[in-house]
Amino acid sequence: QELETQVVQGNGERIRRDGHGQLIAKDEFENGKKNLEVVYYSNGMPQRYIPYVNDQIEGTLKTFFAGGEPATVEQRKNNVQNGDTTVFRSGQRVAVIPYVNGRREGVETGFRPGTDIITEQITWKNNLKHGPSIVYVDSNKVTEYFFEGEKVSRIEFAQREGH
Repeated sequence: QELETQVVQGNGERIRRDGHGQLIAKDEFENGKKNLEVVYYSNGMPQRYIPYVNDQIEGTLKTFFAGGEPATVEQRKNNVQNGDTTVFRSGQRVAVIPYVNGRREGVETGFRPGTDIITEQITWKNNLKHGPSIVYVDSNKVTEYFFEGEKVSRIEFAQREGH
């Protein structure tokens, strides 16, 4: 791995290449701290944009497929997923997944690609399906219930949840 450094007095860019001169990553520095890392595929397309604040991954992390289409847009705080992660397929949004402290928490929403039409909603608690999981097909919806990751009936869910 080779380094090309253009960091002057804590500001600038560091370029990392493999032994064949292929670009691996670029790091941007400000006031002596890395504030952005861009990792590249071997075809030269960006694979990940990783923002940093005080040596921690912080802010909007973006990932891409090798062809350049977006894969995910994630929110990070202190190196951990926090907030909504948007998932893409063929450049189109297909899901929004809420995270709290690195775990799925809340209602994940699936979309028909390229639209705001909801195709499913999955309720998460502490990284396990917990509550209703709804799949929408045309004008019909199919609801399944989960309690701490285990599929249960609606009545059993209500009883175990204490309602």
